[in-house]
Amino acid sequence: MSEPGKPLIVLTGGGTAGHVSPALALAECLSDRFELVFAGSPYGPEKGLALAAGLPFVGVMAAGLARKGMLARARALAVTGWGLAQASAQLRRLKPKAVVGTGGYVSGPVGWASGQLHVPLYLLEPDARLGVANRLLAGRARRLFLGFPDLQDALPEALRRKSVGTGLPVRQAIGQVDRTLARHRLGLDPGRPVLLVFGGSLGAKALNQAAERLAEPGSHFDLQLIWATGRRYRAETHIASLAGRVVVPYIDDMAGAMAAADLALTRSGAGTVAELAQAGLPAVLVPSVNVSDDQQIENARRAALSGGAVVIEETALGEDATLERIVGLLGDRETLAAMSRGIRRAVPLGAAQRIAEILAEDLLEVLP
Repeated sequence: MSEPGKPLIVLTGGGTAGHVSPALALAECLSDRFELVFAGSPYGPEKGLALAAGLPFVGVMAAGLARKGMLARARALAVTGWGLAQASAQLRRLKPKAVVGTGGYVSGPVGWASGQLHVPLYLLEPDARLGVANRLLAGRARRLFLGFPDLQDALPEALRRKSVGTGLPVRQAIGQVDRTLARHRLGLDPGRPVLLVFGGSLGAKALNQAAERLAEPGSHFDLQLIWATGRRYRAETHIASLAGRVVVPYIDDMAGAMAAADLALTRSGAGTVAELAQAGLPAVLVPSVNVSDDQQIENARRAALSGGAVVIEETALGEDATLERIVGLLGDRETLAAMSRGIRRAVPLGAAQRIAEILAEDLLEVLP
């Protein structure tokens, strides 16, 4: 399937954009040396994101196994079994030289099939704790790349020996956009502070409620706002874009939004933390408690230890004192400058380039 002299790599991961974005960032550094195909659920965000990035896409059915109720688990097992058969068929057809998984339940069938077919498997763990799929597959992996290098300390010896603390791949545009130009494009005043609020592709209700209070008519808060409501909540949001206020369901140009902002109010997914680090953007992090194994709490804790983030529990987000604290921080230039330096230390930078080099070196050894 691959071009003569140009080996094929299958990228897989999904279920959430946080598992897809690192794969797409890695693809930017791999595409000149490898042919790439993305394998994921045809019903997840990965299909649209991969196709938009110009990657060929193949569908593999998958479902999360950590479900409540015997019937739900039985259905998930049946779907996963179907996905394993699909993944095996696709890998036999594509004949890749390696599979790279970035987490999420869809990487399970593809990663498992790679082991059955003796295709080298590489895994990337974005979060501060191993996710379910990566825990199941890690023993089969040739290498385990870690978004948070100190996760190595918590791994069994066998996994520690194959792990590399690379950091998490981030799109190259993040941190490269001029602030003045970014604010001009968004119609924002270059001299007034800007708060960026987003809660993932679907959105986060608690963050939206906080943003709504900050932006409501008659509010005494002196700030500009870039606010992604999430596609799930845009219809419920009655505040429109005005001068100094950009309200959209989804931010297509996150590099520009981060360049324009002084502070972010957001969740603490691993991809978000890595993008904040590369952009040098200080943050108020509100971890989701609905993520397995408290991964967002662990991610936020590590960002806070770097000095680049403040962590607030979701239950406190609706309090007046919390909003005042956020706005006060937004106006404290000295503290924001120190936090900007700190957030850059939260995770290693340049992860995509480092992983791409490791893959290139390893694949030279396994190529026929």
